[in-house]
Amino acid sequence: MPNVTKVEQGEYWRADSKLSNFKEDSAPSKLIYVRYHEINDGEGHRLKDHMAKISETIKSMPDGGPEWGLFYNEFWQGKRSVVT
Repeated sequence: MPNVTKVEQGEYWRADSKLSNFKEDSAPSKLIYVRYHEINDGEGHRLKDHMAKISETIKSMPDGGPEWGLFYNEFWQGKRSVVT
């Protein structure tokens, strides 16, 4: 592997379709803003409640608000990872 400078592990992120509000008929965004959260063991329930409130607020905006999604890392190791 003389041309490889770095190898990363594979990850699989699953979207939470209930909390996300992606618009199927819109063009893909050219700009994406990502927040990455690491959740301490035993605290995931608090984040889920918090994200549900954020989702409800965004969806109540005119035209359903900006596109917003919540993704869970399915192959996490150690702390639970979430991307919004």
